[in-house]
Amino acid sequence: MSKVNISVKEANNRFQSLIDSSSNELAAASKMGVVTVSKMGVVTFCNSVFLKLTGYSKNEIIGKHISKLPTMQRKNVPKYLKLIASLFKGVNSKEFEVEYITKSKEIRFGKASVCSVKEDGTATEIMLILRDITDRKNAEEGLNKSEES
Repeated sequence: MSKVNISVKEANNRFQSLIDSSSNELAAASKMGVVTVSKMGVVTFCNSVFLKLTGYSKNEIIGKHISKLPTMQRKNVPKYLKLIASLFKGVNSKEFEVEYITKSKEIRFGKASVCSVKEDGTATEIMLILRDITDRKNAEEGLNKSEES
């Protein structure tokens, strides 16, 4: 069996193509946005679903440090920086609920899963997969309010 070597850039291009094509068919139905973040906390990639969910352009997201993202509430920045640092140290994370801000200043809700992207066994980036749950959460709140009445 021969070993195939590809460059990091080529691997990233393949990854981006896979995520973008998936987002168009599979993820769009479930509103699944994908973002990758470098060890320095800088966004290196986001798919079209993430952009559609938030209303921002790639230029407004990619290349920004997470502490400067317009989608994030400032009060949550320390928590997410700590999470990213722990993932790079090998700590596993469970799915969690997040709030994010759209360009129109609407606060929306999502379920987020994060994992490390490894190269030669070493984490090089963190990938966040965000599934919008705003409609479900609003429906649950409405049901709870009607049951209280």
